[in-house]
Amino acid sequence: MAKIMYYSQNSDREEIKNTEIVVSSSMREAILFFLNNQDTSGFIFDLQNKIEDNKKILLIMEKFNPSLPVIALCDVNVMDINSYYQWNKNFITADNLEDALLKLKPFLNKRKYYRIEWPLNITFADTYEMKNTKKGKILTLSLGGAYVQTEHRNNLKKNDRIVSRIEFSVFFLLVESIVVRVSTGNEKGFAVQFENISEATRKCLNRIINDEVIFTLSKELNYPL
Repeated sequence: MAKIMYYSQNSDREEIKNTEIVVSSSMREAILFFLNNQDTSGFIFDLQNKIEDNKKILLIMEKFNPSLPVIALCDVNVMDINSYYQWNKNFITADNLEDALLKLKPFLNKRKYYRIEWPLNITFADTYEMKNTKKGKILTLSLGGAYVQTEHRNNLKKNDRIVSRIEFSVFFLLVESIVVRVSTGNEKGFAVQFENISEATRKCLNRIINDEVIFTLSKELNYPL
């Protein structure tokens, strides 16, 4: 089983003997762990005393990754949790950690990389010489690939290889990609999977995505991370 994040301000890390569980005492630390450990399969937390605190946790996880199971450890006979399901569609309750691990099993197959909505300009071509370039806009970006909106999708087909120049504010990254999907109909764009990324480029891209995710979550949810 993949790693599991347990957000708890009460549990001693040394007391958790299950090596699958990583304990965090802050939401920022938990989010950064997810970003840097893409095989993490679930999020467990101790249900807080205040409804507003639980709401913020559930909204953060829903915004961060809407497909991730979020399990609260609580006694449903004591606490009224009916309203919590509206804040996160993958909200689940469990009696204890052992019960939570059992309930996580159906969710093991999930997207490998987290994506962020982040419009960036992109120029792409067939080779590194960047001849006959075409322009587009990256709508979503992850460490594994991107979705590009462009008027030039008709020139591409699945499994085509391209070189992309991704434009950031003060620098750019060159990455090799393979086209994995070309949109049809009114949706003008294509999806790519990054390939042969150098370690330096991977670290840079990972840091950029991490910072953007933390900033976006803090700003949109008005919750400091």
